[in-house]
Amino acid sequence: MMMNTRTFVTMSAACMLTAALTATIAAQTPARGQDPKPMPPQSMKMAATDMDFINKAAHAGVKEVDLAQLAIRTSKMPALVAAANKIKTDHDAANVELMALAKHKVHTPTALTAAEKTQAHGKIASLKGADFDKEWIAMMIKDHEDAIALFTSAASSADPDIAAYATKTLPALKEHLKTVQALVVIQ
Repeated sequence: MMMNTRTFVTMSAACMLTAALTATIAAQTPARGQDPKPMPPQSMKMAATDMDFINKAAHAGVKEVDLAQLAIRTSKMPALVAAANKIKTDHDAANVELMALAKHKVHTPTALTAAEKTQAHGKIASLKGADFDKEWIAMMIKDHEDAIALFTSAASSADPDIAAYATKTLPALKEHLKTVQALVVIQ
């Protein structure tokens, strides 16, 4: 049986591809009796500063949502309640995105302890009226200044995913800070 040129070229290419794949698989497969080298998880490749950022951002995000919910339930000041609603909505969305990023990086943020959760509310949970509003505004200003510093640093991360998330989230944090700073004037 005679082989035409087209069939010959196709069969030759298939043989070369098979040989290349076999060599690649052989190079990646441990010899008999050797343990395969496990692939390091993505989190092991992350810089410690990036893992620290994810942990701190997760804690701050949860705290902001909790404090915003407290303000929505407690404050009688319409502008403060509106600011709290906006903060809650934005931080809920940022928290979901951060958890997706953490999952992609195979990193589970550390959970807040019960003591940290209690400390987050501190004395503010027992305050009412103007005292509550004043303390909540002061906490939001400090928390957002801290968050802006954290996210500004993370925006220059060598990890492009971390840098992109931080850069994307910074404008909302700056907007929140301006909003709560404006509440100082009207309280």
